[in-house]
Amino acid sequence: MTGFQENYRRTEGNFLLQHHLIGALRILTAGIDPLRVLDYGSGVTPLLGTTLFKYIRRGQETVAYEPFLADKLMNKVYLNRSISWTNAPPLDQKFDLIVCSFSLHHAEESPTGVIQDLTSCDPKLIVVSDYDFTDSNQTEFEQEFISETEQEELQDSFGGDWAECFAFHSRFGVLDYRNALEGNGFKVGPTRFGIGVAGRKFVLIGQAGTDNEVLRLII
Repeated sequence: MTGFQENYRRTEGNFLLQHHLIGALRILTAGIDPLRVLDYGSGVTPLLGTTLFKYIRRGQETVAYEPFLADKLMNKVYLNRSISWTNAPPLDQKFDLIVCSFSLHHAEESPTGVIQDLTSCDPKLIVVSDYDFTDSNQTEFEQEFISETEQEELQDSFGGDWAECFAFHSRFGVLDYRNALEGNGFKVGPTRFGIGVAGRKFVLIGQAGTDNEVLRLII
């Protein structure tokens, strides 16, 4: 069994949640051409500089914002050049879709403040996918924070200190992110939680100034 296969076996719920999200976004953006996507806090993925959200629609334009770009991405030989990478928030640009995938809990601002900043991009849709460990304990956290990326974060950002890592990741929950979207004028569909190891990971999709009947049907 390869390393990827083993990681998938242990964290299958993570992959299924992301797969569901991509499918929902393909439906919601079907009438937008060309689609402009901002991956806000894209991170450093195992795909050597490829963002998962590059693959929503054929021909889409993708901007990936990663604040640590210079330190962690620019030295990668296979950095994907079909994506526009930046280490400065591109808040002066317009985007149809903004995806915040496990990035908002890293922001210095509150979720409400970040979403408010992102409204300057005039998005039709904002997606928030993140953790909700607000009602869990450290033991449960340690049992679920097990993907390769999460384990790297535990070591790189918290020096292997589980207590500090848990305290950081339990500051905000789904209600905080929902309130941030709704407080900035977005209609938000039902919360979609993952399964298994992803049981405390969720997806929220906010739609700007429209009825959210479509969101109810999709999520």
